[in-house]
Amino acid sequence: MRLYHKAVKMLSHDLSAGLRQQSFFFLVTVLFVLTACIAWDGKFLRWCDFTGCAAQKPGVCDYLVFLLEGMEPHDFNRSNGFRFPAIWMMFFVLFLISVARYAKSDMYGIGQQLLLKSGSRDLWWFSKMVWAFVSAALYYSVIVVTAMLYLTTRHGFRWSCTDFTASLVPGVAELSLAEQLLWLLAIPVFTLCVIGSLEVLIEVLVSPVVGVAAILALLLAALYFNLRIVPGGTCILLHSELAGSGGFALTQALIFPVLLQLICSTLGHLIFRRFDLLGNHEV
Repeated sequence: MRLYHKAVKMLSHDLSAGLRQQSFFFLVTVLFVLTACIAWDGKFLRWCDFTGCAAQKPGVCDYLVFLLEGMEPHDFNRSNGFRFPAIWMMFFVLFLISVARYAKSDMYGIGQQLLLKSGSRDLWWFSKMVWAFVSAALYYSVIVVTAMLYLTTRHGFRWSCTDFTASLVPGVAELSLAEQLLWLLAIPVFTLCVIGSLEVLIEVLVSPVVGVAAILALLLAALYFNLRIVPGGTCILLHSELAGSGGFALTQALIFPVLLQLICSTLGHLIFRRFDLLGNHEV
């Protein structure tokens, strides 16, 4: 029972203090999503004018695909120009910056006192992992709710995608609703959980800056080298089977983030059992 109370106290502290640190970034995220939605509307109207198609009402699916589409696999063997998917990258960068620094800063002040009183590094690590999961779910919830509110006020609520989105990522229109929810809701959250957990691990062992830089490098590697096993590698819709044959399947997109999360959580657990969190040396 004492262990239970210690866990609840540490979790309550992490959720309140950690999410309070993120509150400003949630506001920035709202602005980012609104900007992305407006940008998509502009592209959609230009596409309608170019094709001569009658304007359709967009759906939430359109905006989420726009955020997650990324770019086509880069071919280094031919000169196909340099493309940088700024929307996709910003989606991850905002979350990454929002979770950076908290775990490191929590090793001082109240966080340090709770760690010493609990006497359990396992509890400390478990609490930080739960905080990373909740942060990821809240961050993506802010994105989805903002897109839904924008859509409802501008066009009226609708889920399904337009022909414009189907022309860019053809497989999306052929998915069942359950499959669309997995691709556009579950997989992004799983991916964000991995990124948040990996940032906590690196920033405590080294520094927040190194953690951010390392994860950004992995995201770029996923984009340009089509690496599916690194964080973010199975959250690029234009690399998936939805954009054409040869892309990764839904099962891979679900399994890889879960495997990465298990590896990251277990590695952190094993390291912090032997690592002095306050003195930065083995004990």
